[in-house]
Amino acid sequence: MVAPRRNSHHKGLRQGDPLAPFLSNIVAEALNGLVREAVKRNLYRGFSVGSNRVEVSILQYANDTIFFGKASQGNVRAIKAILWIFELASSLKINFAKSGFGAFGMTERWKSDAASWLNCSLLSFPFVYLGIPIGANPRRVQMWDPIIKKIPKKVEDKLVSLQRKFLWGGVSQQQNQTIQQLGDFKDNEWEWNLSWRRPLFDNEITMASNFLRDIERNTIQRNIRDEWEWKADQSGQYTVQSAYKLMTREAIEGERDPGFEELWNLTVPIKVAVFALRLLGDKLPTKVNLYKRQVEVADRRCPFCGNMEEEAGHLFFTTTKSFPIWWESLSWLNISAALPIDPRQHFLHHGSILAGGTRTNRWKC
Repeated sequence: MVAPRRNSHHKGLRQGDPLAPFLSNIVAEALNGLVREAVKRNLYRGFSVGSNRVEVSILQYANDTIFFGKASQGNVRAIKAILWIFELASSLKINFAKSGFGAFGMTERWKSDAASWLNCSLLSFPFVYLGIPIGANPRRVQMWDPIIKKIPKKVEDKLVSLQRKFLWGGVSQQQNQTIQQLGDFKDNEWEWNLSWRRPLFDNEITMASNFLRDIERNTIQRNIRDEWEWKADQSGQYTVQSAYKLMTREAIEGERDPGFEELWNLTVPIKVAVFALRLLGDKLPTKVNLYKRQVEVADRRCPFCGNMEEEAGHLFFTTTKSFPIWWESLSWLNISAALPIDPRQHFLHHGSILAGGTRTNRWKC
């Protein structure tokens, strides 16, 4: 009988071998087992999280390992011993130069001594792990900026779409339904039957009660046809023209203002008149207006004085750059007056202080 020859292996797995991840998991599980045994023997104390007080002592992701535990000298020594045993058992070396140590609620001296004991660097909070700032305030917008900038465009569009559906979807399950579908007559009296897609929040209960109180004031007629009616048109049917007139009604009424009619009669280039119209209507993109439109503005102060907010009245009439121009203009017209700060009132004020003649012609260019 001949004993079979034993094969001896002299090389490990090649880079990119499909078995490499499994080997990495086997080795990492050994470190996880050492931590569990240390916790079991009360040599290492983890960190309890959640209402159920689940103890977390170690987290492993890919080739990264994070130890969690109580900030104590005993835990620091336990981590040192666990890593030393892991090196002996696996023949691997821990790269302490790329490792870091941090703690909350401890003095800088204690954290520095602990980092020196572990032969690693001292972490400064917040630090970035997997692209997420750790230790930062999650309520601050600046914390999420680096994460949002890395989101692909398609993913961003999908998130925006889901957000819009959630925000504009409302809590009602009966949107775009007629009154006939929202209730029924019982004993010759109308009874509403409203349904919500989820339980109402505390702040929504009051709104829902007020809504029910408002609709109960209306009498539902059994013999009248239930249909949608567009009140902006006499026919009751929706038309683009009626919607346009409804949306621009206030603007049309504003254009009939004598002051605005005077603006269009001035002999100035059309782009100047349009700019003046936007100024009188407070439609210019000043910092204050941009902030009102939910545009992020770092500093709303005026770039000239640095004290007041940059709004149209201040920017064009009271800054150190614009105020002398108005005084020179009034001197040229040979008048004196206290000019309003509001752009529209400022414009109309010129028509009231000028009686006519040469001064009026000068003002009208």
